[in-house]
Amino acid sequence: MPTPVQAPRNEGFERPGAGFSIHIDHGRGLGILGAVLACATALAALVFGVLAVFLSPLLAAVLVTLLWPVIFSQQFTTWVFGTPYLPFWKAFLLFVLIGAVIRFHKWSTSGELWRRK
Repeated sequence: MPTPVQAPRNEGFERPGAGFSIHIDHGRGLGILGAVLACATALAALVFGVLAVFLSPLLAAVLVTLLWPVIFSQQFTTWVFGTPYLPFWKAFLLFVLIGAVIRFHKWSTSGELWRRK
C-alpha cells in the first residue's frame, strides 16, 4: 500500500531551533459502518435533547390521553376537541403551552423581566 505523499517542507517559514513536525497517516475509514454509527449517535443526541426539554409535558399528555375517556364522555370530548377521542398531539401541545405560560408568569413576577440593569 503506497504511503501518502508528504508536502515538501517550506524552509522559508521555519524558525531556527523549531524542530516540530506532524505526520498524519490516512488509514482506512470505517465506511458505511462509520456513517451508520455517526447517524445513530446524532439521533440519540437529538432524542435525549427532546426528552430533556419536553419530558414533563410528554408524560402529562400521555397520562391525560389515557385517563380522559374514563372521566369524560364521548359527547363532551366531541364538543371540546371536535373528535370522539382526545388526540395525543392536542394534549401535548396544550401542556407545552401551559408550561410556557407558567414559566413566563414566574419570570415576570420575580422581577427579572422589569429589572433595570
